[in-house]
Amino acid sequence: MATDQIELRHPGLRIRPGWIAHLNGQHTTPHRNPRVASMRYTNPRPFHPLRLQRVLDEYIEPGTGGSVIRSCGFCRLATRQGVTAQWSHAGGAMVIEPLARDDAAQEPLSFGQDIILTGVDLQPTRLTQALDDATLNDRELLSAPETWNVMPDPFPVWVTADERYD
Repeated sequence: MATDQIELRHPGLRIRPGWIAHLNGQHTTPHRNPRVASMRYTNPRPFHPLRLQRVLDEYIEPGTGGSVIRSCGFCRLATRQGVTAQWSHAGGAMVIEPLARDDAAQEPLSFGQDIILTGVDLQPTRLTQALDDATLNDRELLSAPETWNVMPDPFPVWVTADERYD
């Protein structure tokens, strides 16, 4: 059984969490309340961590782009090159944690951002613009990737299980 599926009491009946189904283009059940909606945000550029923190503080938490209740997906921070992170937000709790390192033998788990945002009275255009503004701009993207490592990064240091036991 795949890790993104849950087997119910009936053999063969499986469900996927809504955000994974949405990323896979398989989420077809409309929300019961017409004010509740989901949107998908994608962008191949990595996030500038400091600008992302500002977007989280100004748009996701207080609801400037609508009331984002839940958001999940995959993201990349410029200062943490070669790592796909899982973005998980519910209510006032937000976690961005490492999920997979790029491996030369396999295709990376994700390129850039692929996030599902669900909320009340969402303003997709406003949210998309704010998140786009949090990614690297043209000048930063074209600079040497080594310069990305010195960008301000307010997020906690990631410690992997392997590093805990070294």
